[in-house]
Amino acid sequence: MDYPWSIAAAAMIMIGIALIIYALVRRPQPAKINWIAYSAHYAKGPRFRALVASLRRTVIIQGATVCALILVISLMAGGPVTSHTHRQSDISRDIVLCLDVSGSMLNTDRKVTQSFREIIEHFEGERVALHVWNSTDATVFPLTDDYDMALFELRKLENLLKQADVDNFGSALVSDELYDFLELTMPMGAEGTSLVADGVASCVLAFPQAPNGRSRTMIVATDNEPQGSSVYTLDQATDLAKQRHVKIFGLYSHDSSLYGMPDFYSESEAQKQKTELAQSVKKTGGKIFDVSDAQGIQTILEDIDRQTSNKQKKGRLITTVSDNNLVYAVVLMTLLSILFISAGVSRR
Repeated sequence: MDYPWSIAAAAMIMIGIALIIYALVRRPQPAKINWIAYSAHYAKGPRFRALVASLRRTVIIQGATVCALILVISLMAGGPVTSHTHRQSDISRDIVLCLDVSGSMLNTDRKVTQSFREIIEHFEGERVALHVWNSTDATVFPLTDDYDMALFELRKLENLLKQADVDNFGSALVSDELYDFLELTMPMGAEGTSLVADGVASCVLAFPQAPNGRSRTMIVATDNEPQGSSVYTLDQATDLAKQRHVKIFGLYSHDSSLYGMPDFYSESEAQKQKTELAQSVKKTGGKIFDVSDAQGIQTILEDIDRQTSNKQKKGRLITTVSDNNLVYAVVLMTLLSILFISAGVSRR
């Protein structure tokens, strides 16, 4: 059986209530009583009767409040307790989310961030990182199992991306806040955009260099439409991933409304780029899916689950206990406030 700290707190509060009751019932007695003759008729006056009635109401309120306090404290001490036990670091998987934030991707990146959130919500024990890139790479958060923080950053990015629009001429219209964020991946003087190979290579390097016994998976979302020269070729980047035992899955995201626009690929060219990406990813043991493919995310998650199903590390047991006493605490503070106020009224 689990005994939450509320039992100790209840004991302390009971002592406090006893002291309050003692202070209420204890009245300072005058050193000398002076009797006044012919004053009996005052007890029949309306003012005296009103004072007596007020005192009675105060005593009743105080008594009822004390009873309610005892009841609430009893409920806090003996209330339901939620206990959850799990092994710390019992799942040995690292996942890097790798997002292309070039202009041609901004309209579809909102959908991608939703897919990334769906992936993270599935995790329990895995470490996950998020990197974004255009001409250079930027780390949104490194490998971590702090899912609350990861989901917060993804929602923040999703809200930023809602402030962007790529018009029919292929021009990206962004807010100042989003521009400041994107500038991290497109610094002053940078040449080229959507450098897929460099982005993939940077995400590979986000994994620990030394082998640590954890499986390594990268999920890269891009339309594979590089503009300009890069340090790596796509084959070199995926070869690097293979050398470091990183399995790559692709979420292919293409905005069909941009077909034929200046500096953007035609439909046939886009299909060619998709095929090239699929072939490169396949070398690492992965495959690509359209970001609109609902089954694709599920397939990726199932593959991640299979990678280390027989290689889970045993960590120490962690037990989390919650006594769910927030409501009781609020009621307790309210009752104590009533008791103190009524004590002040009774002393007037």
